Amino acid sequence: MGADETSCKVNGKKNWIWTYQTNCLTNIENAVIRSYQTVVDNFEQGFSQSILVYDYLSAQFKTPAKSQQICIAHSLRELKFFIQKRNSNWIYKFPKIL
Repeated sequence: MGADETSCKVNGKKNWIWTYQTNCLTNIENAVIRSYQTVVDNFEQGFSQSILVYDYLSAQFKTPAKSQQICIAHSLRELKFFIQKRNSNWIYKFPKIL
């Protein structure tokens, strides 16, 4: 199951759109906060039968799931930033591993 959130404006105020997606279903929730409380409010039991794939948002790290995985696309984006800021051999090799 993929999980992500993005900001949006609702009546001129910042809100957050949270999405949870499987191969068959997509759930979209609107929230005024970007915190773990949004997960609890919508999915109190978490996702005990799912491998949850997400970015680096701390709320997702806390979400109960059968297993968890960091999104490879987000990891590659973070590595690109490190490549631009640092000059270290392992940084250039790591994207090939992913």
